[in-house]
Amino acid sequence: MQEAILHALYQLNHEICDLKRIVPVSLLKCEVSFEFGAAEAEEFNYLDEEELNKFRKSVVDKTFSVLDFFCVVRYHVNKKGKRVPLKFDYHLLRFMFYGGNMDLRVTHERGAQHISLEELIAF
Repeated sequence: MQEAILHALYQLNHEICDLKRIVPVSLLKCEVSFEFGAAEAEEFNYLDEEELNKFRKSVVDKTFSVLDFFCVVRYHVNKKGKRVPLKFDYHLLRFMFYGGNMDLRVTHERGAQHISLEELIAF
């Protein structure tokens, strides 16, 4: 399960979608992209292919009881042919594993929160 979570977040790092795909009733017309970083000691490292492979090797050796991620939800609008950034949202995600079960805790750290926590989790 942990490897599947890592791979899914890695895939989201490469995706750009319309906000309406996540929030169907949104009045804001913009693109959304994600940046996920995986916790390692006291830092978060961008979840690129190198980090993904490093975590895959770690997951093979042992199962983690907690996986922490930093998530930046980036919003851009198109103005006169230019991609203009809006204020981004910053979240912390904590996956906790115990006895074959998993809990997910998501905290919104700062930003306009164009996407609710429930919508972010459902996406």
